[in-house]
Amino acid sequence: MTSCILKEKKDTQLSICHYFGVRQRPSKPLQTTVPKKRKLEQLYLDLGQRDFGKPVLCPTCGMMYVPGVEEDGMAHAQMCHAFQHGVRLTPTPAMRLVNKISPDECILEIRQTDSRNLRNKLAAVLDVVKRELSFVTSQDDSLLTPQQTAYLYIVRNRVVGLVVAETIEEAFTVHPSERREAVMGVFLLWVHSKFRRKGFASCLVTAARKHRVFGMVVPVQKTAFSSPTQSGLEFAKQYANGPVLVYNCMSLESK
Repeated sequence: MTSCILKEKKDTQLSICHYFGVRQRPSKPLQTTVPKKRKLEQLYLDLGQRDFGKPVLCPTCGMMYVPGVEEDGMAHAQMCHAFQHGVRLTPTPAMRLVNKISPDECILEIRQTDSRNLRNKLAAVLDVVKRELSFVTSQDDSLLTPQQTAYLYIVRNRVVGLVVAETIEEAFTVHPSERREAVMGVFLLWVHSKFRRKGFASCLVTAARKHRVFGMVVPVQKTAFSSPTQSGLEFAKQYANGPVLVYNCMSLESK
């Protein structure tokens, strides 16, 4: 009897709503609580390190990093390994091979127009060189200018030597200072510390002389060096076997 009364009451409400054109509000669904996203925080493992959370300078590679920070640790490990063993680079047939010295040794040429991947490898090598030699240049991030070409000496898929050569027009003798005609300038020359005094630098400069200017081998007498260090000057004297030419690379960058 009670169920019949409830049904009649419900039917009456529906009839009234339909007659007056009033929509009956649907019952609100049960709201479920959406859990808030937890904000992730970087956690560090503090084992009582004296330098924890403070930037430190690596005595091996010279990189500044923060112990305990994962990103810094990974970047430092990569840099330190490259600094000690050379940047990894596996030659492929698509790369420009200019000298096949042995099955494990070769010299590759890199130009400004080469692939991004190859230029990134050059950037990694230059990062190692700059840290070791405290080499500073005002050039932008393009790495190479249209007048420059880089040559990498590779041993067992590791870059252990680099020379950056560029086109110049004049240079000067060291003592006394006399203006001379020049064709190629050695902008940067570097050999990994584990491979020095083995003729690698001579091979790099010779490769640059043979391939930097199309159709000619640049004579030693027309090859100049950019502000060499004392050790660089000693190498230049030995390589030139005569007067050493130097040039001002800063004047070229400003052109």
